[in-house]
Amino acid sequence: MIVALITSQIDKIYPFEVEIVCEGQKSKILTDQIYTVDKSRLESKMGSLTEKQLISLAKGLHIVFELED
Repeated sequence: MIVALITSQIDKIYPFEVEIVCEGQKSKILTDQIYTVDKSRLESKMGSLTEKQLISLAKGLHIVFELED
């Protein structure tokens, strides 16, 4: 399973980060901090992303990994 870190420190949001609301609090996905973990280590689902957020996430990952469109 691939996961990205989420932080509630949203002083500045870079083009490769995705703004979300997580557990009722504004947060951002840090696409430059991606990890792989075993599914058994995940405790619970925090939520789901909207289509717009998924598109922003894909764009952010393209920037971080320097992928071409």
